[in-house]
Amino acid sequence: MDQLLEKIQPEHLELQQLFCAQPPPLQRWVAMQREHLELAGGETSSLQQSFAAGLRAPAMGYAFFAGYQSAISRLLGVHYCADALYALCVTESSGNSPAVIETQLLPGAGAAGVGEDAQRRLLHGTKTFVTGGELVDRLLVLAVDEYLPEGRKAFSLVDLPLATVSREKMKISTLPALPVVPEIPHCAIRFDHLPVHSGQVLPGEGYDKYVRRFRWLEDTHVLAALSGFLHSVGRYWQSRDLVALSLGLFNGISSLGGVPDSSLGEVSGAGGSAVVVYGWLTRQLQAQRITRDIAVLKVARSARERREEKVWSAWQITPT
Repeated sequence: MDQLLEKIQPEHLELQQLFCAQPPPLQRWVAMQREHLELAGGETSSLQQSFAAGLRAPAMGYAFFAGYQSAISRLLGVHYCADALYALCVTESSGNSPAVIETQLLPGAGAAGVGEDAQRRLLHGTKTFVTGGELVDRLLVLAVDEYLPEGRKAFSLVDLPLATVSREKMKISTLPALPVVPEIPHCAIRFDHLPVHSGQVLPGEGYDKYVRRFRWLEDTHVLAALSGFLHSVGRYWQSRDLVALSLGLFNGISSLGGVPDSSLGEVSGAGGSAVVVYGWLTRQLQAQRITRDIAVLKVARSARERREEKVWSAWQITPT
């Protein structure tokens, strides 16, 4: 960690420019962080990449987005395209739980035929909250693949490179900027029987293998990025306490980097620790009246608070 900091942390003059100058557009900033990591050399984990990006984030929203992208890189593994920006598209008008997902992956017109036409599917439905909006290059779309007995559903996750997608079958609606993270655009996307090749459907069950695991990966990677951001803020403010806090947070989170992916859905595992620290950090910022950063941490707050309570219950620690 010390060697990584020596290579990538900004000098004090850079910090002044970082927090005082007009920040670059988000898409350009992400590309700059990838260039910084390449110049630093050596192997880095996805958590270290999140922390490194946070060190050079001009606002917490930038750090949040960097952690989000690193979480997706860990989620996809060998299926990840390193030069792309991704969005995981789950949320619909009724929410993001499996029971209310209505977007479907339908049989294509040539489903009964042979050859390439027989392998085509049709993506149909609307995702109402897509992080990154029109900045992203690839969409990961959760869709119902099959309706099972007793009201259950089988899901697939479709990887859509937007450069190759027919825009006639897809409508993008830009959403108003969120006050808490105005730097990150969001949009809604409607798919109107969009043709999808079988090779674009990622292997494995879409919800259990990807969406469920992503919740924990997002918590840990965003927290790692926020730790990097707090480290630079602490250096800029000349606050030893904040620098020490940021390093303690990251060291705790980075110790989870070796946890196997198969255990990431357990409430008492890696994600559980991140959720507990998330809750603690939110309360600390609230006590110090740092309102803007509290708002960023409260994104998806209700779901995270429920996970936090499950963790405390699993650890058999009751509130005092």
